[in-house]
Amino acid sequence: METLLYGVLAEWDQVETTLQAPETGANVLLSYKFFKNFCDSQGIPCSMDQLQALTPADWRRRFEDLTQKIIWSFVDNYMGQRNIWAATVYSRTDQTIIVIDVAPMRHLIMGNLTLSERCVVLSTMAATVCIGMAYI
Repeated sequence: METLLYGVLAEWDQVETTLQAPETGANVLLSYKFFKNFCDSQGIPCSMDQLQALTPADWRRRFEDLTQKIIWSFVDNYMGQRNIWAATVYSRTDQTIIVIDVAPMRHLIMGNLTLSERCVVLSTMAATVCIGMAYI
């Protein structure tokens, strides 16, 4: 979550890495740890060092600022597809609409899942929300 809220978006080619770019002109969202290592290797100050001093209130304000233009929508059986859990749609009003399918939540509510199945559904739903927010 730290990387989603405060990460540095950089062009792949600007970041010295041994990994091959997935495509020409690719961008990457850098975590604090990766960016700190990069800055240290270049001998430059790390602009993300202030993250260490953030309070829970700072995190909340940042999260609220990033999500103020999100409209959350919950639907049943999104577009008739059983394997689509969510979609991110951009509207003309400069707002982002994140559509979440309620079917996985229904399984959690009905209570007929094993503990391991519940864990899979919960972690997948959490990842789905994070991925939707990453499009902001």
